[in-house]
Amino acid sequence: MRLKLFPKIALILVFLATLPVIIVGWQTSSLNQEHLESNILELHTNLANSLAKRIGIYLSSVASKLRAFVDSLRMQGIISAVPFQTFLNANGEFKVVSFLNSGGVELLKAISDGAGPEEEKLLDRSGDPVYLSYRGQDQKVGAFEPKFDFSFKNRRPSFTIVFPYHPRDPKQGALYVEISLEDLWKDIITQGAGVGGGGREAFVADEKGRVIAHSDGRIGAETDFSANPIVREALQKKTIGSKEYADAGGRPIVGAYAAVDWAGWVAVIQQPKDAAYFAVRETRRRALQIVLISLGAAALAAFVLAKNLSRPIFNLIEGARAIARGDFDAAVDIHSNDEMGDLARTFNEMSRELKRYNELQVDLIIEEKTKTESVIFSIADGILLTDRSGSIQLLNDQAADIFSLKRPAQENLIGRNLLELVPDAKAKKTLGEFLSDPEAHQKKEIVLPGGGRERHFQLSSEPVYAPRTKKNIGVVTVVHDVTLEREMDRLKENFLHSITHDLRNPMTSIQGFVRFLKEEVAGPVNDKQLKMLETMDRAGMRLIGMINDILDSAKIEAGKMELEIGAVPMRRVLEDVRDLYAPFAERKSIHLILDLPAGDGEFAIQGDRSLIERVAGNLAANAIKYTPYDGNVHISLEDFPDKVQVAVSDDGPGIPEEYRESVFEKFKQVQGEKHGGTGLGLTICRYFVELHGGKIWLESEVGKGSRFIFWIPKGLKRGKASGAAAS
Repeated sequence: MRLKLFPKIALILVFLATLPVIIVGWQTSSLNQEHLESNILELHTNLANSLAKRIGIYLSSVASKLRAFVDSLRMQGIISAVPFQTFLNANGEFKVVSFLNSGGVELLKAISDGAGPEEEKLLDRSGDPVYLSYRGQDQKVGAFEPKFDFSFKNRRPSFTIVFPYHPRDPKQGALYVEISLEDLWKDIITQGAGVGGGGREAFVADEKGRVIAHSDGRIGAETDFSANPIVREALQKKTIGSKEYADAGGRPIVGAYAAVDWAGWVAVIQQPKDAAYFAVRETRRRALQIVLISLGAAALAAFVLAKNLSRPIFNLIEGARAIARGDFDAAVDIHSNDEMGDLARTFNEMSRELKRYNELQVDLIIEEKTKTESVIFSIADGILLTDRSGSIQLLNDQAADIFSLKRPAQENLIGRNLLELVPDAKAKKTLGEFLSDPEAHQKKEIVLPGGGRERHFQLSSEPVYAPRTKKNIGVVTVVHDVTLEREMDRLKENFLHSITHDLRNPMTSIQGFVRFLKEEVAGPVNDKQLKMLETMDRAGMRLIGMINDILDSAKIEAGKMELEIGAVPMRRVLEDVRDLYAPFAERKSIHLILDLPAGDGEFAIQGDRSLIERVAGNLAANAIKYTPYDGNVHISLEDFPDKVQVAVSDDGPGIPEEYRESVFEKFKQVQGEKHGGTGLGLTICRYFVELHGGKIWLESEVGKGSRFIFWIPKGLKRGKASGAAAS
């Protein structure tokens, strides 16, 4: 019976197992104890230095934020506490920021949400130790430097900084800042800077030896460690070092320390000596065992078995190379009853299976490619695939026809640069925008000549990613012919304009007679009849409003809308809008609130008063329409040096994000809404605002209401209005 490969190797490995054990035991006993101690001290030193650097980076980040904030204040000027509050909101570690005059008295102040009621008052900081240290600097030396101090407030670490507003002119004041070091405690010390296990501890102490943070939760803040030998040495030397010493109980300790940049603090790593050196010795012993056993066994086994193993291995290598070249008929000829023979037989079986699978896959790939090409080349839309450089990778005949890319049959367009082949400037510009941002989902509409008439096409681009790596490899563009849809839109608009123009005069007459009846010109009416007449009057006004919206839309598109420029008292305009729509709000128990700046100014601008009133009225009517019973509608005005801004907000259902741009387009409404209308109200508002050279936009959140905002520039002149209307 022939002995197989595994027993052969097993016998050799058992024989060799004793020799490495003897060698390792001898080597372990002669390890240099001094070298081990140096290594562990270096490890602790690196950990302490890493912890100190992380704290230094944290404090440097705080200083950088303060420096940038002061620079921005000097550029913009200090008008109010708003920038201070914004700075606090953006930087959670800052708890108090105030501006001190040259005498140390707070003029402006911002506090975080967690601050106490005492902090809300403006305080006199002239007696604060940090401020006294700051003011005590010698002005002859040059620029004033920030001064800081560490303290505990309510047993929580706090950092106080007095930062000069202008480093060379203390009379311009300074910033008084209080920073919470809770994040320092939780982030750096809780994580332990990678320290843990074996009794190892990490802590940070201030310049007085008080604990700022400790990895052992049982040791609280403000604990006095000034008597600790390593803390004393660290505070004296202010650098990086290590030390062996005994703790209060006489236990040998190994530790290292590092000074924290510009804070005067020290970071300390300490561990019982026996625990520190035991881990190193154990790790070194095991590592030497593994290395020596591996080297010895591998060398001897390779020497003994090389002759028997080399020949079949070489045969397997040649067979694998043949498979890699695609030669699946290659076979490995090894006659052996051991594992090597089993491997050869398995290899040959694998080769046969790969051959069968390869033949099957080729047929499937050809079939799938044929299906894909059939779909791409048979659909009515144009399909165009380009790589990131703009080279054509795939296009169907429809795309070639649309972009006039037809070439002689013998000339292949694949691999050619798309922008070099497209003749139309508009198409080239749009495709260039798609290619310039291959990661974006873009959609645009262009008009191209074709068949003796203009044709409208909608171009949609989508990024293409590699299936495995998810790396962007190009852009696929779908070109859809929307000429029929645009023609239908044009016919619909013409029809609406014609019908509404013919309806306007009869509706005006009907409404006039209704009002005569309400005023009892034709005789007295009872309450029931009066209520019916009022309903008819409101319906008539609504219908005339819709007719006017459609006619105004046509007039603006034709460039015939002219502004009657005059003084527009915005206070009076908004008050009139409030009074006009107050009855409608009362019917739904809606609170219609007008928020105006303090004072009795009219906030007058130059513009067309009737059009501006229509904009504000349309927005107010929409807000009332969509606000539920007992809701709130706010109309507010803000006065700026160069413009006035009006906002109308409601408590309605809000507008989904996908409709926030389209609601300003003609005939576009939020899908599913049943409040009626022509879909032109917001379009008219946008037209009127833009005719004045202003801007209108929407802010909304589903379930929380909407806010429509527009602004009109001050000092609008007739020449500017004409230009705006023409555009």
